Amino acid sequence: MKPYKCPVCDTIKTNQDKRKKTCSKSCAAVLRYLEHEGKTFNYLTVLKILNKLRFKRVLASVRCKCGIEKECMITDVVTGRTKSCG
Repeated sequence: MKPYKCPVCDTIKTNQDKRKKTCSKSCAAVLRYLEHEGKTFNYLTVLKILNKLRFKRVLASVRCKCGIEKECMITDVVTGRTKSCG
């Protein structure tokens, strides 16, 4: 088996399933949302997708237009459920 490097957490793994692109389910979830870094949704700008989960959902570091930075669930930001820091 050929080792590969996970694009999210940079760990080196050996995998029997060649279709897998990441080392774990949490890294696969993070990989789906990496394209949203730098984009603005309503009043929030996505600074970084974090490799952390809350309630099995990916967290992102965001900055509101007023300057406050906080961690939010990326799905809530993208869908419009979370629109600002308040």
